[in-house]
Amino acid sequence: MNQPDPDTIHQLRTKSNKETYHTLCNLLESHKKVYYTRFGDADILVVMGKRPANHEVSAGLAEEIRQSLSIEHPRYLRGMVISFPYERGITKGLFERFYYNDELAEFIIKNFELTWPSVFENSWFPNYYTSFHPTDMNRFLDRYIRPKRKMFIGSVPRQEVQRLVGEIDHYVPIPRKNAYGTINNWWPEILKHIDNVELVLPAAGQATRVISKRLWELDKQVHCIDLGSIVDAVSSFPPSRKWIRLKEHMVNRILLPEYRDNSVSYWIRYGLKETFLFIRYYFYRLDPLANVPFLPQAKNWKPGPRRRKF
Repeated sequence: MNQPDPDTIHQLRTKSNKETYHTLCNLLESHKKVYYTRFGDADILVVMGKRPANHEVSAGLAEEIRQSLSIEHPRYLRGMVISFPYERGITKGLFERFYYNDELAEFIIKNFELTWPSVFENSWFPNYYTSFHPTDMNRFLDRYIRPKRKMFIGSVPRQEVQRLVGEIDHYVPIPRKNAYGTINNWWPEILKHIDNVELVLPAAGQATRVISKRLWELDKQVHCIDLGSIVDAVSSFPPSRKWIRLKEHMVNRILLPEYRDNSVSYWIRYGLKETFLFIRYYFYRLDPLANVPFLPQAKNWKPGPRRRKF
């Protein structure tokens, strides 16, 4: 594949997590209709016709993701994991850019009819703030999530999600994999209760973007917030995200107080894990193996999944 054109990819910029945090808070304070939906590399791969984990590719899903990403409105916040600035703590396995960042950026710019240049929100915000700013994340949950009449759409058991978000008024269960393939079965349940809630929390993989898009087009006056994989982090399912395996001890700090582990053994584990992560961060930042003669590949080590061939 030809190298991406630098002049092209610079037309897409993503905000820092801090910028997204403050943008979202300000809008939630001022408006009844605010949507924050997160687009990952898997969403772009679906549009490309490639199969991501947990979802079958279909023309319908690809088109609805395309439509969702194409909504340009100041209160429809589109989170991106592409071309974002580096912030404290970001390192291998913890919200580092993908190998194929530039290829994804170029594909979006060339294949989506958007206003260019464009600035997107940050998709990592809920995960990043849980990992590095749990006090601020708790404030966000206490102010904008826990007190609201809410609907949760996902596969994580209700009682487990409630440890994070508080009481769920309407719970819409969906399959853990390929939720879009059965959307005609569970979508009517959303419409049945949507006018009785203030907040929608979709956790349906790629179908999350579809839920946000459809509710926006129906002009539903709700806050619709994609909390991302912090929902998976509070579940009993085996963690599939590396950030959860590395920062699982931080998730305990954003649970409702009655569900937190405050034992001495927890705080000992917490201290040991944070010490390990501190050393790990500077190891990758300084890259001491880069000049070791018998490790010629060390200097090429980069975070993220195996390089994709587009």
